[in-house]
Amino acid sequence: MAPAHGSSNKQDSALLDEIKKNHKKTGDLFVDKDFPANDASLYFEETPPMEFKWMRPKDIAPNPQLFDAGADRSDIEQGYLGDCWLLASLSCLSMRPKLLSRVVPSDQGFDKANYCGAFHFYFWRAGEWMEVIVDDQLPTHNGKLVFTHSKSVNEFWTALVEKAYAKIFGTFEALKGGNMAEAMEDFTGGLTEPYELNDAPKHLFKLMEHAFERDSMIGCSIPPQPGVVEAELQSGLIAGHAYSVTAVKKVTLRGQEMHMVRIRNPWGNSEWNGPWSDDSPEMKGLSDKERQALELKKEDDGEFWMSFKDFKQHYTTIEICNMSPDAVTGESAAELAKKKWVTTVEHKAWIKGSTAGGCRNNKETFHKNPQVFVRLDEADDDDKDEGCTLIVALYQKGTRTGRSLGKKPLTIGFAIYEISEEYKKKSGYVAGTDLEKKFFLTRKMTEKSPSYINSREIVGRYKLKPGDYVIVPSTFEANEQGNFMLRIYTEKKIESQALDQPTDYKPTTKLSGNETLKPLTSTEKGQYDDLKKKFAQIAGEDMEVDAFELEEMMNSTDALKEVKTGNFSIDACRTMVAIYDSDMSGKLGFQEFSELWVYICMCKKVFIEYDQDKSGSFSSFELQDALKYLGYSLDSMTFSCVVTRYANRQNQIDFNDFVMIACKLRSTFERFDANKNGKGKGEVDLKHWVQLNMYS
Repeated sequence: MAPAHGSSNKQDSALLDEIKKNHKKTGDLFVDKDFPANDASLYFEETPPMEFKWMRPKDIAPNPQLFDAGADRSDIEQGYLGDCWLLASLSCLSMRPKLLSRVVPSDQGFDKANYCGAFHFYFWRAGEWMEVIVDDQLPTHNGKLVFTHSKSVNEFWTALVEKAYAKIFGTFEALKGGNMAEAMEDFTGGLTEPYELNDAPKHLFKLMEHAFERDSMIGCSIPPQPGVVEAELQSGLIAGHAYSVTAVKKVTLRGQEMHMVRIRNPWGNSEWNGPWSDDSPEMKGLSDKERQALELKKEDDGEFWMSFKDFKQHYTTIEICNMSPDAVTGESAAELAKKKWVTTVEHKAWIKGSTAGGCRNNKETFHKNPQVFVRLDEADDDDKDEGCTLIVALYQKGTRTGRSLGKKPLTIGFAIYEISEEYKKKSGYVAGTDLEKKFFLTRKMTEKSPSYINSREIVGRYKLKPGDYVIVPSTFEANEQGNFMLRIYTEKKIESQALDQPTDYKPTTKLSGNETLKPLTSTEKGQYDDLKKKFAQIAGEDMEVDAFELEEMMNSTDALKEVKTGNFSIDACRTMVAIYDSDMSGKLGFQEFSELWVYICMCKKVFIEYDQDKSGSFSSFELQDALKYLGYSLDSMTFSCVVTRYANRQNQIDFNDFVMIACKLRSTFERFDANKNGKGKGEVDLKHWVQLNMYS
């Protein structure tokens, strides 16, 4: 993917200023080396269907302008590329000048004062506004723009926005095929809810009205016909094509209250030909007042009215993009408070072997997924049943970007569970900590995502009673790695936080159930006596062993045969020597070795508990719980660092690695305790201290 410049929502650009200064100094127009004007920027899979010539607007049109008499939804016309989903979203954006100005800053143009061959745009990507700078070289054929263009030959904002958006994903072809939800969110930072019209809520029209009141954007579509790309139906509508909803109105027509929807085809033509279409008998009989209420203008511009009844019958899907509180709409704080959602955002990751637990089918690992707590205190204002609206959106990052690299989206979804007061009392649950496996094995989900799906985002809307809940986002299969963002929209303020356990050390003798870590058995003492003799033989006159001698001794004893799958590595032995070498001689005396041996025996007892199948290893998912029996509590990020550093390709932990981890944790915590009294400015906290030491 070509890198985009910057990551700010401010409408100023140090890089663009630098490009302008260079232009004034040299007279050279900007050339974008990150997104070059060649076929590599056009297609990654298909062969170019024609010969393209890259031209600047000044060589295409007599009087190039960014906007010709302002932006209008009728400006936008689709070209050769199949990205109607993008253009339908642009059409919605053009109706909201404040939102449009955030995407297309006004500090640029083709006048002498501003023009340097470069243009910058802002797109919302996974929670941040990112600046993208492109040059104004555009693909043409026979002197005309091939892809998106405006009705006016002098207007170029649509073509340049499309190019900047294509740069994010590496090629123009990456924009072929998509859904409006992606583009509407990337233009606004909003959250998009999809609805299937054959299974839509009864109050859908009211919901759409409410959405427009909140300045939401709405798109709609009809599924494609098998084997046909964008087929025109008898109704004049296009299957497999994205439309924008430009108005939702309740009006009185011919003495009857009507629910009406206005829709636009981004092609700029091919309109609905049924009731209430431009030339229909219904429209011809309207009074001037009624025509004014519908803002009618008879043009072949791709825009038309339908009754809501016909709309539900002919369209299949609608997508409503709800604006976030920071959407720039020019309203007062009081107006925003009534119209905008309260939002919560968490950025997390599924990491193989540690936090990628898979869906609920994976009973042993589901609880290892990231968990997000939500407390709903206050019901919606207009809810008679005192329910709280909760919209949950799980967004996986980098899906369309990875498309040109052959990467497919993960199959994702989420589950919602209530944390009842009864459970808290009985279990002694500590607020803020993640919920354990038993909780999920013994409870039913309160709600779940509409499905598990391999798309960028999955969204669900719910009505829940006030209370405490946990949301668990996951991939369908375990051990699928990826970064994600979880967004929560509510009408009232909520409490929320990512659940985790603290990084801490508390010495313990508890092993499992009622069992405890017992002192050495008679057998272990006998093994210890044998090791004592072997130590004396190997150590020599100085009665100390170095890492190589320790390796020889450890790999020749029968005391560890029930847990070993291979020899201790020299790296493990060097680690053990370094940790237990109190006088820093590079060797272990017998007293130091004795302390090490007792600790290894403790590790053996824990390891046997988790190596139930006696295979010589256990799943890295279980490592976090295994370490608890040695007294170590690790937060999810620190735990992931340990797994990444020590687990093998099959995400298994063998005894050699388990001992290394346990010894290194012991040393890390001890050194932190030794230094914490003298902790000064700039020193790391415990969590980051452990991460730095365990990952090294």
